[in-house]
Amino acid sequence: KLPMADSTLNLEDYIRPSTPFHIVAGDKADGLDGDGKISTEDTIIRINQQLNANGYPSPLNFFDEEMNDQHRRLQSDHDLLLTSMKNLRARTELSEREVDALRAKLLWMEEDLSKESERHRSTKDELTKTKTQLIYTKTQASHEIRKKENEYNRFKEQMQKLLSSKYNAANCGPDEVNPPRKSTMRRTNDVLSNAQVNAGSLNYGRSNREMVANLQERNEEIRRQELEIESLRNKLEEASNLLDRVQQSKEQLASRHDETSSLIRQKDCEIKQFTSKLDESLSLIRQKDCEIKQLINKIDESSSLIRQKDCETKQLTNKLDETSSLLDKVQHSRDEETRKRDYKIEKLTSKLEEVSNVLNEMRQLKDEEIRRKDCEIEQLINKIDESSSLIRQKDCETKQLTNKLDETSSLLDKVQHLKDEETRKRDYKIEKLTNKLEEASNVLNEMRQLKDEEIRRKDCEIEQLVNRLEEASNLLAKMQQVKEKQLKKKEFEIVQLVHRL
Repeated sequence: KLPMADSTLNLEDYIRPSTPFHIVAGDKADGLDGDGKISTEDTIIRINQQLNANGYPSPLNFFDEEMNDQHRRLQSDHDLLLTSMKNLRARTELSEREVDALRAKLLWMEEDLSKESERHRSTKDELTKTKTQLIYTKTQASHEIRKKENEYNRFKEQMQKLLSSKYNAANCGPDEVNPPRKSTMRRTNDVLSNAQVNAGSLNYGRSNREMVANLQERNEEIRRQELEIESLRNKLEEASNLLDRVQQSKEQLASRHDETSSLIRQKDCEIKQFTSKLDESLSLIRQKDCEIKQLINKIDESSSLIRQKDCETKQLTNKLDETSSLLDKVQHSRDEETRKRDYKIEKLTSKLEEVSNVLNEMRQLKDEEIRRKDCEIEQLINKIDESSSLIRQKDCETKQLTNKLDETSSLLDKVQHLKDEETRKRDYKIEKLTNKLEEASNVLNEMRQLKDEEIRRKDCEIEQLVNRLEEASNLLAKMQQVKEKQLKKKEFEIVQLVHRL
Protein backbone atom coordinates (compact mmCIF):
# COMPACT_ATOMS: atom_id res chain seq x y z
CA LYS A 1 0.00 0.00 0.00
CA LEU A 2 1.20 3.49 -0.84
CA PRO A 3 1.02 6.23 1.82
CA MET A 4 -1.58 8.94 1.20
CA ALA A 5 -0.01 12.32 0.44
CA ASP A 6 -1.00 15.45 2.33
CA SER A 7 -3.03 18.04 0.52
CA THR A 8 -0.48 20.72 1.46
CA LEU A 9 2.39 18.94 -0.35
CA ASN A 10 2.95 19.57 -4.00
CA LEU A 11 3.27 16.99 -6.71
CA GLU A 12 6.98 17.57 -7.01
CA ASP A 13 7.54 17.03 -3.26
CA TYR A 14 5.44 13.86 -3.38
CA ILE A 15 7.27 12.37 -6.37
CA ARG A 16 10.74 13.55 -5.43
CA PRO A 17 12.70 10.56 -3.97
CA SER A 18 15.18 10.67 -1.10
CA THR A 19 17.87 9.24 -3.38
CA PRO A 20 18.22 10.62 -6.88
CA PHE A 21 17.70 8.28 -9.83
CA HIS A 22 17.54 8.65 -13.57
CA ILE A 23 15.33 6.85 -16.05
CA VAL A 24 16.60 6.72 -19.57
CA ALA A 25 14.17 5.88 -22.35
CA GLY A 26 15.16 2.99 -24.56
CA ASP A 27 17.25 1.15 -21.88
CA LYS A 28 15.98 -2.46 -21.74
CA ALA A 29 17.98 -3.27 -18.61
CA ASP A 30 16.11 -0.62 -16.63
CA GLY A 31 12.67 -2.12 -17.35
CA LEU A 32 11.86 -0.29 -20.56
CA ASP A 33 11.33 -1.76 -23.98
CA GLY A 34 12.96 -0.47 -27.12
CA ASP A 35 9.84 1.55 -27.92
CA GLY A 36 9.71 3.09 -24.45
CA LYS A 37 6.97 0.73 -23.07
CA ILE A 38 7.33 -0.63 -19.53
CA SER A 39 6.66 -4.35 -18.67
CA THR A 40 4.51 -5.06 -15.60
CA GLU A 41 6.97 -7.40 -13.87
CA ASP A 42 9.87 -5.01 -14.26
CA THR A 43 7.76 -2.12 -13.06
CA ILE A 44 6.65 -4.12 -10.01
CA ILE A 45 10.28 -5.01 -9.23
CA ARG A 46 11.34 -1.37 -9.68
CA ILE A 47 8.49 -0.12 -7.50
CA ASN A 48 9.42 -2.60 -4.74
CA GLN A 49 13.05 -1.51 -4.96
CA GLN A 50 12.11 2.15 -4.76
CA LEU A 51 9.73 1.53 -1.85
CA ASN A 52 12.42 -0.40 0.04
CA ALA A 53 14.94 2.32 -0.75
CA ASN A 54 12.60 5.06 0.44
CA GLY A 55 12.07 3.23 3.72
CA TYR A 56 8.45 2.19 3.33
CA PRO A 57 7.75 -0.85 5.58
CA SER A 58 5.31 -2.80 3.41
CA PRO A 59 6.30 -3.33 -0.19
CA LEU A 60 3.92 -4.81 -2.77
CA ASN A 61 3.21 -8.58 -2.22
CA PHE A 62 1.66 -10.79 -4.92
CA PHE A 63 0.20 -14.21 -4.09
CA ASP A 64 0.14 -15.74 -7.56
CA GLU A 65 2.91 -18.23 -6.94
CA GLU A 66 1.54 -19.34 -3.56
CA MET A 67 -1.95 -19.78 -4.96
CA ASN A 68 -0.58 -21.71 -7.92
CA ASP A 69 1.38 -23.98 -5.57
CA GLN A 70 -1.70 -24.61 -3.45
CA HIS A 71 -3.75 -25.24 -6.57
CA ARG A 72 -1.18 -27.77 -7.85
CA ARG A 73 -1.08 -29.52 -4.49
CA LEU A 74 -4.87 -29.79 -4.41
CA GLN A 75 -4.89 -31.10 -7.97
CA SER A 76 -2.25 -33.73 -7.09
CA ASP A 77 -4.30 -34.78 -4.04
CA HIS A 78 -7.39 -34.97 -6.22
CA ASP A 79 -5.56 -37.13 -8.80
CA LEU A 80 -4.23 -39.44 -6.07
CA LEU A 81 -7.72 -39.87 -4.67
CA LEU A 82 -9.10 -40.65 -8.12
CA THR A 83 -6.36 -43.25 -8.76
CA SER A 84 -7.02 -44.84 -5.36
CA MET A 85 -10.74 -44.95 -6.17
CA LYS A 86 -10.01 -46.65 -9.49
CA ASN A 87 -7.66 -49.17 -7.85
CA LEU A 88 -10.23 -50.00 -5.18
CA ARG A 89 -12.95 -50.50 -7.78
CA ALA A 90 -10.64 -52.72 -9.86
CA ARG A 91 -9.77 -54.77 -6.77
CA THR A 92 -13.41 -55.21 -5.85
CA GLU A 93 -14.22 -56.34 -9.39
CA LEU A 94 -11.29 -58.78 -9.35
CA SER A 95 -12.39 -60.18 -5.99
CA GLU A 96 -15.94 -60.66 -7.28
CA ARG A 97 -14.64 -62.39 -10.41
CA GLU A 98 -12.41 -64.65 -8.31
CA VAL A 99 -15.36 -65.56 -6.09
CA ASP A 100 -17.48 -66.39 -9.15
CA ALA A 101 -14.65 -68.48 -10.62
CA LEU A 102 -14.24 -70.35 -7.33
CA ARG A 103 -17.97 -71.05 -7.20
CA ALA A 104 -17.95 -72.38 -10.76
CA LYS A 105 -14.92 -74.55 -10.02
CA LEU A 106 -16.56 -75.89 -6.86
CA LEU A 107 -19.65 -76.84 -8.85
CA TRP A 108 -17.45 -78.52 -11.44
CA MET A 109 -15.59 -80.43 -8.72
CA GLU A 110 -18.88 -81.55 -7.17
CA GLU A 111 -20.06 -82.82 -10.56
CA ASP A 112 -16.77 -84.68 -11.03
CA LEU A 113 -17.12 -86.24 -7.58
CA SER A 114 -20.66 -87.37 -8.34
CA LYS A 115 -19.51 -88.91 -11.64
CA GLU A 116 -16.59 -90.64 -9.93
CA SER A 117 -18.87 -91.98 -7.20
CA GLU A 118 -21.21 -93.40 -9.86
CA ARG A 119 -18.28 -95.00 -11.66
CA HIS A 120 -17.03 -96.38 -8.38
CA ARG A 121 -20.43 -97.94 -7.73
CA SER A 122 -20.48 -99.43 -11.23
CA THR A 123 -17.00 -100.93 -10.71
CA LYS A 124 -18.13 -102.31 -7.36
CA ASP A 125 -21.16 -103.95 -8.99
CA GLU A 126 -18.97 -105.40 -11.74
CA LEU A 127 -16.55 -106.79 -9.15
CA THR A 128 -19.43 -108.48 -7.34
CA LYS A 129 -20.60 -109.94 -10.67
CA THR A 130 -17.10 -111.25 -11.44
CA LYS A 131 -16.92 -112.76 -7.96
CA THR A 132 -20.21 -114.60 -8.48
CA GLN A 133 -19.05 -115.75 -11.92
CA LEU A 134 -15.80 -117.10 -10.46
CA ILE A 135 -17.73 -118.98 -7.79
CA TYR A 136 -20.05 -120.37 -10.48
CA THR A 137 -17.09 -121.47 -12.65
CA LYS A 138 -15.50 -123.10 -9.61
CA THR A 139 -18.63 -125.11 -8.88
CA GLN A 140 -18.98 -126.10 -12.55
CA ALA A 141 -15.33 -127.22 -12.69
CA SER A 142 -15.77 -129.30 -9.54
CA HIS A 143 -18.94 -130.93 -10.96
CA GLU A 144 -17.26 -131.70 -14.28
CA ILE A 145 -14.20 -133.16 -12.55
CA ARG A 146 -16.49 -135.41 -10.50
CA LYS A 147 -18.32 -136.48 -13.65
CA LYS A 148 -15.03 -137.36 -15.33
CA GLU A 149 -13.90 -139.34 -12.29
CA ASN A 150 -17.16 -141.26 -12.27
CA GLU A 151 -16.87 -141.99 -16.00
CA TYR A 152 -13.27 -143.09 -15.54
CA ASN A 153 -14.26 -145.41 -12.69
CA ARG A 154 -17.07 -146.87 -14.80
CA PHE A 155 -14.70 -147.43 -17.72
CA LYS A 156 -12.19 -149.09 -15.40
CA GLU A 157 -14.88 -151.37 -13.96
CA GLN A 158 -16.04 -152.30 -17.47
CA MET A 159 -12.48 -153.15 -18.52
CA GLN A 160 -11.97 -155.23 -15.39
CA LYS A 161 -15.25 -157.07 -16.03
CA LEU A 162 -14.27 -157.76 -19.63
CA LEU A 163 -10.86 -159.08 -18.61
CA SER A 164 -12.35 -161.22 -15.86
CA SER A 165 -15.02 -162.59 -18.20
CA LYS A 166 -12.41 -163.43 -20.86
CA TYR A 167 -10.16 -165.16 -18.33
CA ASN A 168 -13.03 -167.14 -16.84
CA ALA A 169 -14.29 -168.11 -20.28
CA ALA A 170 -10.84 -169.32 -21.28
CA ASN A 171 -9.89 -171.34 -18.17
CA CYS A 172 -12.96 -172.14 -16.07
CA GLY A 173 -16.36 -173.70 -16.73
CA PRO A 174 -18.15 -177.11 -16.30
CA ASP A 175 -17.49 -179.99 -18.67
CA GLU A 176 -20.53 -180.81 -20.75
CA VAL A 177 -21.42 -184.24 -22.07
CA ASN A 178 -21.53 -183.16 -25.66
CA PRO A 179 -19.52 -179.96 -25.64
CA PRO A 180 -19.62 -177.75 -28.68
CA ARG A 181 -16.70 -177.29 -30.84
CA LYS A 182 -13.94 -175.06 -29.59
CA SER A 183 -13.92 -173.03 -32.78
CA THR A 184 -17.60 -172.07 -32.39
CA MET A 185 -17.12 -171.28 -28.68
CA ARG A 186 -14.13 -169.15 -29.43
CA ARG A 187 -15.95 -167.32 -32.17
CA THR A 188 -18.91 -166.56 -29.93
CA ASN A 189 -16.65 -165.40 -27.10
CA ASP A 190 -14.62 -163.22 -29.50
CA VAL A 191 -17.79 -161.71 -30.93
CA LEU A 192 -19.07 -160.91 -27.45
CA SER A 193 -15.73 -159.48 -26.34
CA ASN A 194 -15.46 -157.36 -29.49
CA ALA A 195 -19.01 -156.08 -29.01
CA GLN A 196 -18.30 -155.17 -25.40
CA VAL A 197 -15.01 -153.46 -26.31
CA ASN A 198 -16.67 -151.54 -29.11
CA ALA A 199 -19.48 -150.47 -26.76
CA GLY A 200 -16.94 -149.36 -24.13
CA SER A 201 -14.90 -147.48 -26.73
CA LEU A 202 -18.07 -145.78 -28.01
CA ASN A 203 -19.06 -144.79 -24.48
CA TYR A 204 -15.54 -143.51 -23.82
CA GLY A 205 -15.52 -141.57 -27.11
CA ARG A 206 -18.82 -139.97 -26.18
CA SER A 207 -17.47 -139.06 -22.75
CA ASN A 208 -14.34 -137.59 -24.37
CA ARG A 209 -16.46 -135.51 -26.74
CA GLU A 210 -18.48 -134.24 -23.84
CA MET A 211 -15.24 -133.37 -22.03
CA VAL A 212 -13.93 -131.43 -25.06
CA ALA A 213 -17.26 -129.57 -25.36
CA ASN A 214 -17.16 -128.71 -21.67
CA LEU A 215 -13.56 -127.50 -22.02
CA GLN A 216 -14.53 -125.31 -24.97
CA GLU A 217 -17.39 -123.85 -22.96
CA ARG A 218 -14.99 -123.17 -20.12
CA ASN A 219 -12.53 -121.45 -22.45
CA GLU A 220 -15.34 -119.28 -23.82
CA GLU A 221 -16.41 -118.35 -20.29
CA ILE A 222 -12.81 -117.55 -19.38
CA ARG A 223 -12.49 -115.34 -22.47
CA ARG A 224 -15.67 -113.54 -21.51
CA GLN A 225 -14.26 -112.99 -18.04
CA GLU A 226 -11.05 -111.64 -19.58
CA LEU A 227 -13.05 -109.20 -21.72
CA GLU A 228 -14.99 -108.07 -18.65
CA ILE A 229 -11.74 -107.62 -16.72
CA GLU A 230 -10.28 -105.59 -19.61
CA SER A 231 -13.38 -103.39 -19.61
CA LEU A 232 -12.97 -102.90 -15.85
CA ARG A 233 -9.32 -102.07 -16.39
CA ASN A 234 -10.20 -99.48 -19.04
CA LYS A 235 -12.79 -97.94 -16.73
CA LEU A 236 -10.25 -97.72 -13.92
CA GLU A 237 -7.75 -96.12 -16.30
CA GLU A 238 -10.40 -93.58 -17.31
CA ALA A 239 -11.01 -92.86 -13.62
CA SER A 240 -7.26 -92.37 -13.09
CA ASN A 241 -7.15 -90.01 -16.11
CA LEU A 242 -10.05 -88.04 -14.70
CA LEU A 243 -8.29 -87.82 -11.36
CA ASP A 244 -5.16 -86.56 -13.15
CA ARG A 245 -7.25 -83.88 -14.84
CA VAL A 246 -8.72 -82.93 -11.49
CA GLN A 247 -5.22 -82.65 -10.07
CA GLN A 248 -4.13 -80.40 -12.94
CA SER A 249 -7.16 -78.15 -12.49
CA LYS A 250 -6.49 -77.98 -8.75
CA GLU A 251 -2.87 -77.07 -9.39
CA GLN A 252 -4.04 -74.22 -11.64
CA LEU A 253 -6.39 -73.08 -8.88
CA ALA A 254 -3.54 -73.20 -6.37
CA SER A 255 -1.33 -71.10 -8.68
CA ARG A 256 -4.07 -68.47 -9.18
CA HIS A 257 -5.49 -68.18 -5.69
CA ASP A 258 -3.24 -67.75 -2.70
CA GLU A 259 -6.05 -67.65 -0.16
CA THR A 260 -7.43 -71.13 -0.95
CA SER A 261 -4.01 -72.72 -1.55
CA SER A 262 -3.91 -74.53 1.80
CA LEU A 263 -7.33 -76.14 1.30
CA ILE A 264 -6.49 -77.13 -2.27
CA ARG A 265 -3.20 -78.67 -1.12
CA GLN A 266 -5.05 -80.77 1.44
CA LYS A 267 -7.47 -81.88 -1.25
CA ASP A 268 -4.55 -82.66 -3.56
CA CYS A 269 -2.98 -84.86 -0.85
CA GLU A 270 -6.28 -86.67 -0.34
CA ILE A 271 -6.74 -87.14 -4.09
CA LYS A 272 -3.17 -88.42 -4.39
CA GLN A 273 -3.91 -90.95 -1.66
CA PHE A 274 -7.08 -91.91 -3.52
CA THR A 275 -5.10 -92.28 -6.78
CA SER A 276 -2.45 -94.36 -5.01
CA LYS A 277 -5.18 -96.62 -3.67
CA LEU A 278 -6.67 -96.87 -7.15
CA ASP A 279 -3.22 -97.78 -8.49
CA GLU A 280 -2.99 -100.47 -5.80
CA SER A 281 -6.40 -101.78 -6.86
CA LEU A 282 -5.21 -101.77 -10.49
CA SER A 283 -2.11 -103.71 -9.50
CA LEU A 284 -4.31 -106.19 -7.60
CA ILE A 285 -6.55 -106.56 -10.64
CA ARG A 286 -3.49 -107.12 -12.83
CA GLN A 287 -2.25 -109.77 -10.40
CA LYS A 288 -5.68 -111.38 -10.57
CA ASP A 289 -5.48 -111.29 -14.36
CA CYS A 290 -2.09 -113.03 -14.20
CA GLU A 291 -3.48 -115.64 -11.82
CA ILE A 292 -6.48 -116.20 -14.09
CA LYS A 293 -4.13 -116.61 -17.04
CA GLN A 294 -2.15 -119.14 -15.01
CA LEU A 295 -5.39 -120.98 -14.26
CA ILE A 296 -6.23 -120.93 -17.96
CA ASN A 297 -2.79 -122.33 -18.77
CA LYS A 298 -3.27 -125.04 -16.18
CA ILE A 299 -6.66 -125.88 -17.64
CA ASP A 300 -5.06 -126.06 -21.07
CA GLU A 301 -2.40 -128.37 -19.67
CA SER A 302 -5.10 -130.55 -18.13
CA SER A 303 -6.92 -130.60 -21.47
CA SER A 304 -3.65 -131.60 -23.19
CA LEU A 305 -3.19 -134.38 -20.61
CA ILE A 306 -6.74 -135.55 -21.24
CA ARG A 307 -6.02 -135.59 -24.95
CA GLN A 308 -2.89 -137.62 -24.32
CA LYS A 309 -4.98 -140.03 -22.29
CA ASP A 310 -7.48 -140.19 -25.12
CA CYS A 311 -4.62 -141.03 -27.50
CA GLU A 312 -3.42 -143.71 -25.12
CA THR A 313 -6.91 -145.17 -24.87
CA LYS A 314 -7.17 -145.14 -28.66
CA GLN A 315 -3.85 -146.94 -28.83
CA LEU A 316 -5.16 -149.45 -26.33
CA THR A 317 -8.30 -149.94 -28.39
CA ASN A 318 -6.15 -150.40 -31.50
CA LYS A 319 -4.07 -152.92 -29.63
CA LEU A 320 -7.22 -154.71 -28.55
CA ASP A 321 -8.37 -154.75 -32.17
CA GLU A 322 -5.00 -156.19 -33.15
CA THR A 323 -5.35 -158.81 -30.45
CA SER A 324 -8.81 -159.69 -31.74
CA SER A 325 -7.42 -160.05 -35.28
CA LEU A 326 -4.62 -162.22 -33.94
CA LEU A 327 -7.17 -164.34 -32.11
CA ASP A 328 -9.11 -164.74 -35.38
CA LYS A 329 -5.94 -165.83 -37.16
CA VAL A 330 -4.93 -168.29 -34.43
CA GLN A 331 -8.30 -170.08 -34.31
CA HIS A 332 -6.92 -173.08 -36.26
CA SER A 333 -4.13 -173.86 -33.84
CA ARG A 334 -5.56 -174.96 -30.49
CA ASP A 335 -2.73 -175.45 -28.08
CA GLU A 336 -0.52 -172.77 -29.51
CA GLU A 337 -3.41 -170.39 -29.52
CA THR A 338 -4.25 -171.11 -25.90
CA ARG A 339 -0.62 -170.67 -24.84
CA LYS A 340 -0.24 -167.51 -26.88
CA ARG A 341 -3.50 -166.27 -25.51
CA ASP A 342 -2.42 -166.98 -21.97
CA TYR A 343 0.87 -165.24 -22.65
CA LYS A 344 -0.85 -162.32 -24.32
CA ILE A 345 -3.48 -162.15 -21.59
CA GLU A 346 -0.72 -162.00 -19.03
CA LYS A 347 0.93 -159.22 -21.02
CA LEU A 348 -2.36 -157.41 -21.33
CA THR A 349 -3.04 -157.77 -17.63
CA SER A 350 0.43 -156.42 -16.87
CA LYS A 351 -0.14 -153.57 -19.31
CA LEU A 352 -3.55 -152.92 -17.85
CA GLU A 353 -2.07 -152.90 -14.39
CA GLU A 354 0.57 -150.47 -15.61
CA VAL A 355 -2.13 -148.36 -17.22
CA SER A 356 -4.18 -148.52 -14.04
CA ASN A 357 -1.11 -147.45 -12.05
CA VAL A 358 -0.46 -144.62 -14.50
CA LEU A 359 -4.10 -143.61 -14.28
CA ASN A 360 -3.95 -143.68 -10.49
CA GLU A 361 -0.86 -141.48 -10.61
CA MET A 362 -2.60 -139.15 -13.02
CA ARG A 363 -5.60 -139.13 -10.74
CA GLN A 364 -3.40 -138.21 -7.80
CA LEU A 365 -1.81 -135.47 -9.88
CA LYS A 366 -5.27 -134.27 -10.83
CA ASP A 367 -6.30 -134.28 -7.19
CA GLU A 368 -3.21 -132.27 -6.30
CA GLU A 369 -3.87 -129.85 -9.14
CA ILE A 370 -7.49 -129.54 -8.09
CA ARG A 371 -6.39 -128.83 -4.54
CA ARG A 372 -3.95 -126.23 -5.79
CA LYS A 373 -6.66 -124.68 -7.92
CA ASP A 374 -8.97 -124.67 -4.91
CA CYS A 375 -6.27 -122.93 -2.87
CA GLU A 376 -5.69 -120.43 -5.66
CA ILE A 377 -9.41 -119.80 -6.00
CA GLU A 378 -9.66 -119.31 -2.25
CA GLN A 379 -6.76 -116.86 -2.47
CA LEU A 380 -8.57 -115.07 -5.29
CA ILE A 381 -11.71 -114.91 -3.18
CA ASN A 382 -9.71 -113.54 -0.26
CA LYS A 383 -8.13 -110.96 -2.55
CA ILE A 384 -11.55 -110.03 -3.87
CA ASP A 385 -12.74 -109.64 -0.28
CA GLU A 386 -9.72 -107.42 0.39
CA SER A 387 -10.54 -105.38 -2.71
CA SER A 388 -14.15 -105.06 -1.50
CA SER A 389 -12.86 -103.87 1.89
CA LEU A 390 -10.60 -101.41 0.09
CA ILE A 391 -13.58 -100.24 -1.93
CA ARG A 392 -15.53 -99.72 1.29
CA GLN A 393 -12.62 -97.73 2.68
CA LYS A 394 -12.64 -95.70 -0.54
CA ASP A 395 -16.37 -95.11 -0.09
CA CYS A 396 -15.69 -93.81 3.42
CA GLU A 397 -12.92 -91.62 2.06
CA THR A 398 -15.21 -90.26 -0.64
CA LYS A 399 -17.80 -89.48 2.04
CA GLN A 400 -15.09 -87.69 4.02
CA LEU A 401 -14.13 -85.79 0.87
CA THR A 402 -17.74 -84.77 0.32
CA ASN A 403 -17.96 -83.59 3.94
CA LYS A 404 -14.75 -81.64 3.51
CA LEU A 405 -16.08 -80.12 0.31
CA ASP A 406 -19.23 -79.09 2.17
CA GLU A 407 -17.02 -77.50 4.84
CA THR A 408 -15.02 -75.69 2.16
CA SER A 409 -18.27 -74.48 0.55
CA SER A 410 -19.42 -73.16 3.95
CA LEU A 411 -16.04 -71.49 4.44
CA LEU A 412 -16.29 -69.96 0.98
CA ASP A 413 -19.78 -68.70 1.83
CA LYS A 414 -18.39 -67.13 4.99
CA VAL A 415 -15.53 -65.62 3.00
CA GLN A 416 -18.05 -64.31 0.51
CA HIS A 417 -20.10 -62.76 3.33
CA LEU A 418 -16.95 -61.16 4.70
CA LYS A 419 -16.03 -59.91 1.25
CA ASP A 420 -19.55 -58.53 0.81
CA GLU A 421 -19.23 -56.73 4.14
CA GLU A 422 -15.81 -55.43 3.12
CA THR A 423 -17.20 -54.28 -0.22
CA ARG A 424 -20.06 -52.54 1.59
CA LYS A 425 -17.58 -50.85 3.93
CA ARG A 426 -15.43 -49.92 0.96
CA ASP A 427 -18.47 -48.55 -0.87
CA TYR A 428 -19.36 -46.54 2.25
CA LYS A 429 -15.78 -45.26 2.47
CA ILE A 430 -15.79 -44.53 -1.25
CA GLU A 431 -19.03 -42.57 -0.83
CA LYS A 432 -17.44 -40.64 2.02
CA LEU A 433 -14.37 -40.00 -0.10
CA THR A 434 -16.55 -38.91 -3.02
CA ASN A 435 -18.41 -36.53 -0.71
CA LYS A 436 -15.12 -35.21 0.59
CA LEU A 437 -13.85 -34.87 -2.96
CA GLU A 438 -16.99 -32.99 -3.90
CA GLU A 439 -16.52 -30.74 -0.88
CA ALA A 440 -12.86 -30.28 -1.81
CA SER A 441 -13.85 -29.54 -5.41
CA ASN A 442 -16.40 -27.00 -4.16
CA VAL A 443 -13.74 -25.46 -1.91
CA LEU A 444 -11.34 -25.43 -4.85
CA ASN A 445 -13.94 -23.74 -7.00
CA GLU A 446 -14.54 -21.17 -4.28
CA MET A 447 -10.78 -20.69 -3.90
CA ARG A 448 -10.49 -20.31 -7.65
CA GLN A 449 -13.25 -17.75 -7.65
CA LEU A 450 -11.55 -15.91 -4.78
CA LYS A 451 -8.24 -16.13 -6.59
CA ASP A 452 -9.81 -14.82 -9.77
CA GLU A 453 -11.37 -11.94 -7.83
CA GLU A 454 -8.08 -11.18 -6.07
CA ILE A 455 -6.21 -11.39 -9.39
CA ARG A 456 -8.71 -9.03 -10.94
CA ARG A 457 -8.32 -6.64 -8.01
CA LYS A 458 -4.57 -6.88 -8.24
CA ASP A 459 -4.74 -6.33 -12.01
CA CYS A 460 -6.84 -3.25 -11.39
CA GLU A 461 -4.38 -2.01 -8.75
CA ILE A 462 -1.47 -2.76 -11.09
CA GLU A 463 -3.21 -0.90 -13.91
CA GLN A 464 -3.75 2.03 -11.56
CA LEU A 465 -0.12 1.90 -10.49
CA VAL A 466 0.98 1.66 -14.12
CA ASN A 467 -1.17 4.67 -14.97
CA ARG A 468 0.29 6.56 -12.01
CA LEU A 469 3.79 5.52 -13.07
CA GLU A 470 3.07 6.66 -16.61
CA GLU A 471 1.80 9.98 -15.25
CA ALA A 472 4.88 10.21 -13.01
CA SER A 473 7.14 9.38 -15.95
CA ASN A 474 5.43 12.06 -18.04
CA LEU A 475 5.83 14.55 -15.21
CA LEU A 476 9.46 13.56 -14.81
CA ALA A 477 10.01 14.01 -18.55
CA LYS A 478 8.39 17.44 -18.37
CA MET A 479 10.51 18.31 -15.31
CA GLN A 480 13.64 17.17 -17.12
CA GLN A 481 12.72 19.32 -20.10
CA VAL A 482 12.11 22.27 -17.78
CA LYS A 483 15.42 21.65 -16.00
CA GLU A 484 17.24 21.34 -19.31
CA LYS A 485 15.71 24.62 -20.43
CA GLN A 486 16.74 26.23 -17.14
CA LEU A 487 20.23 24.76 -17.47
CA LYS A 488 20.44 26.01 -21.03
CA LYS A 489 19.31 29.45 -19.88
CA LYS A 490 21.85 29.38 -17.05
CA GLU A 491 24.56 28.24 -19.43
CA PHE A 492 23.55 30.96 -21.87
CA GLU A 493 23.63 33.53 -19.03
CA ILE A 494 26.99 32.17 -17.89
CA VAL A 495 28.29 32.42 -21.45
CA GLN A 496 27.00 35.98 -21.69
CA LEU A 497 28.62 36.84 -18.34
CA VAL A 498 31.86 35.32 -19.56
CA HIS A 499 31.70 37.39 -22.75
CA ARG A 500 30.92 40.49 -20.71
CA LEU A 501 33.85 39.81 -18.44
